[in-house]
Amino acid sequence: MANEATNITLLGNKGDPVEYTIATGSPIPKGSLMVFDDTPQVVKIHTVGSQFFAGIAAEEHVSGTALQASAKLACITHCIADLTAGSADAYVFGVPVCTSEAGLNTIGSATNDSIEGMAMVVGISQETVAANGTGAVKINVGKSW
Repeated sequence: MANEATNITLLGNKGDPVEYTIATGSPIPKGSLMVFDDTPQVVKIHTVGSQFFAGIAAEEHVSGTALQASAKLACITHCIADLTAGSADAYVFGVPVCTSEAGLNTIGSATNDSIEGMAMVVGISQETVAANGTGAVKINVGKSW
């Protein structure tokens, strides 16, 4: 696909992986930004729009013609990873970032509207990044910043 997280440094307990059920039969590349589907504890790849962030796919998942409903995938929830900014989503060091409206596996600066109790926040930027650029983000899902 495109824009998967790279150069992941695991923090906590080996990245504090959390296992979720996969929503669709689509292949999932390692490093994909995973967001919650409409069903609790079910995740899918971030496509477009601000979505509730679950973590980064810890491994590739290759599907056949149809994916069984019980298929599981571990998501890394505590790490530092290089993520890609959306096409109009430059951000500066130290700001919260969230899933972007700009496209698949992209992030942008979080706003008060996109934060919604921090559930959409992917992490805190560790450097200033231009639109379409890649930079380090500290991810710590479910923790207060």
